[in-house]
Amino acid sequence: MDPTTGPVPEQSSPDQPRGRWSWRAWLGIVAACVGGTVCLVLVVFFVSAITYESYPSERTLTVVITVLVVLPAVCLYWTHNRYWYSFAGGLVVPWAALVLLLAFLDDHGQVQEDIPGRLETLATATAERPVYFLGQSYRGTDLTYVEDDGSFFAYGTCDDRQEGGCAPPAQVQNDPTFLPLATRGCNRVRDVRGVPAASFGGGLVVFTSDSMVHIFDDGIDGNARSMAEALRPVSGPADVTKPLPPPTKALLGVIDQRCGAAPGDHGPPIEY
Repeated sequence: MDPTTGPVPEQSSPDQPRGRWSWRAWLGIVAACVGGTVCLVLVVFFVSAITYESYPSERTLTVVITVLVVLPAVCLYWTHNRYWYSFAGGLVVPWAALVLLLAFLDDHGQVQEDIPGRLETLATATAERPVYFLGQSYRGTDLTYVEDDGSFFAYGTCDDRQEGGCAPPAQVQNDPTFLPLATRGCNRVRDVRGVPAASFGGGLVVFTSDSMVHIFDDGIDGNARSMAEALRPVSGPADVTKPLPPPTKALLGVIDQRCGAAPGDHGPPIEY
């Protein structure tokens, strides 16, 4: 304080003149705008996924959100402004929670609970009309999902992630209805354990007396026939050396008409 003139007014810094914002303030504003754009992009992203039923893999989703959220948060942190610090934290905390959630679902979300109990219930319900599967594991790949009515069994989880979701390494589907009249693209192959078989729909179909068993091998050994040889009814017994129950003569005629009468024969071709 000057004793003759009173308090000395505070001088502004020469590199930060009054009335002008520092580069850190501008960086914060830009980052805030980017953060708002991120929110808009994510909304459009999820709305499009729901509308067109094309869901990205968890890995892709994590990368997209990380790039769009973490980069603005880092820019906000560089401003060294406590107000922008709060904004950066508001971006990073939900991102961290989402990454942890996706990591948890990746490890646990694809394996169904109490599979032995489900199989026991299903064995009782299907004693009169058996449904077929590959046991509780097949070549080291565990059974991970059982449909309540026995129409679908999945083995393993999605290791090779792709856009739009992924298929488990092996699937077994039991369909009580046989080939529809409009079936096309069904090709007869060698019989499996005494019953007709055909290549159809991207997998191998085995025709039993009670159902059409559709087998898909997308990652175990690439040999659906070896999987078909391992089929056994949920209700038992587990002897895979015995022949499967064959279809009736009427159903055999339908199979011959739509898939061919002998291995190598073809049914009606697919029309494009």
